[in-house]
Amino acid sequence: MRNWIIGEGPENDIVMSSRARFARNLKGVPFPWLLSPEKNAALEREISERIKEVLSGVIHISLENLSPVERQVMVERHLISPDLANREFGGFVISKQEDVSIMINEEDHVRLQVVLPGLRLKEAFDYAKEIDMRLSRVMNFAYEEELGYLTCCPSNVGTGMRASLMLHLPGLVRTGNMGNIEEGVRQLGLTIRGMYGEGSQAFGDIFQISNQISLGKTEEELIENIQLICSQIIIKEREHREFLRRRNRFEFEDRIFRAYGILKSARILDSVEFLNLLSDVRMGVSAGLFEHLTIRTLNELMVDAQPASLQKKRERIMDPLERDIYRAEFVRGCL
Repeated sequence: MRNWIIGEGPENDIVMSSRARFARNLKGVPFPWLLSPEKNAALEREISERIKEVLSGVIHISLENLSPVERQVMVERHLISPDLANREFGGFVISKQEDVSIMINEEDHVRLQVVLPGLRLKEAFDYAKEIDMRLSRVMNFAYEEELGYLTCCPSNVGTGMRASLMLHLPGLVRTGNMGNIEEGVRQLGLTIRGMYGEGSQAFGDIFQISNQISLGKTEEELIENIQLICSQIIIKEREHREFLRRRNRFEFEDRIFRAYGILKSARILDSVEFLNLLSDVRMGVSAGLFEHLTIRTLNELMVDAQPASLQKKRERIMDPLERDIYRAEFVRGCL
């Protein structure tokens, strides 16, 4: 059901989704990359069964049962990480609403995440924490009093929590202020990445902002810090959008309607151009310039027009030009 895409939430024209993620490892069991394929597979089965004991209605999917395209579709829907998609072994458990995803044998044995639409970080954290407590009753997680939860990556040691917001920030980008925001949040202990997290680029003016470390602060302090900083970013984004509109309304609206015109008429659209044009239209929807479009429609379009999702729809592998032609056709039909 892709809950974070089609659902409603506070400030959802800027805050696309809120995510709380916990990294956990089983006590006395080597990290996944130290295990043989056979032991990885056995551990995956064991963990998935333990998860099903405490969570009803979830589905276990093993990577070995997915094609490369199907794996990438899961990445595009933010259900698994690019790292897990590229692994030979591993799997994940998802809820029917797709708001809960638990990766198995990625970097850590268990990576639990809850993703909700809009600015609902505290709610996502509370839900993830509840699931984490249930899992801890059926699994013995590696934990030390001084260090906290033990994880493969040192930056996750401590709470093992990574909280993040996916933000659409065209106003700050268009006015040249995004660099100042990035520098400011880094000084405050946060990090900014692209749409798909670490190593990805911020196409379409979409950024992920999350805590940089999880040691030395409580989970509640981390959540409060991110909420506070991102609330200020939201205010700045609204101010800069309004500045763009006041400075030259015709130029502001012309850019948005030109973007819509290209999306509505183009015969070839590559991924980067599509996301950049969609960013302008999304800002136009927020400004009330399109009565027939909604944020939900554009969120769905953003995901469904990604490379793997297009190939899944066509049920065949397509070369880049074929994808770009089909993307343009698909977008025209949706707008």
